Amino acid sequence: MTEAKIDSKIDLSGSDRAVYAWEAWEKAKAAELAAKREVARARRVLDNILGDASSVMVGDEEVATYRNDGAFNVKKFTEQMPHIAADYMKWEAKQVFDVDRFQAENEPLFTAFRSRTLRVKGDNS
Repeated sequence: MTEAKIDSKIDLSGSDRAVYAWEAWEKAKAAELAAKREVARARRVLDNILGDASSVMVGDEEVATYRNDGAFNVKKFTEQMPHIAADYMKWEAKQVFDVDRFQAENEPLFTAFRSRTLRVKGDNS
């Protein structure tokens, strides 16, 4: 098995390609942030337009909808309807992998099986 390289760094400050890539990344991230803000603003406007309606139409096109087809909010339901929720409670016992103990006892193997993630400065996604 290949050992994972931890905290290995490479300095590309003298590389025109790296500088270009970094500048292009920064420019793209700024554009992405601006676009996300605009999408959020437009979404708020559509939400305000919808009010209690289930959809927004522009001409013949349905452009926004509210549907009750998302995840069931068990926590909210059990808090607001405990008298009904009580009838649907059940006990579950299951075997689970003890990640914390495994990490404490097998750090190199634990590290080797961790996912590798590219983290770029300023990228919070």
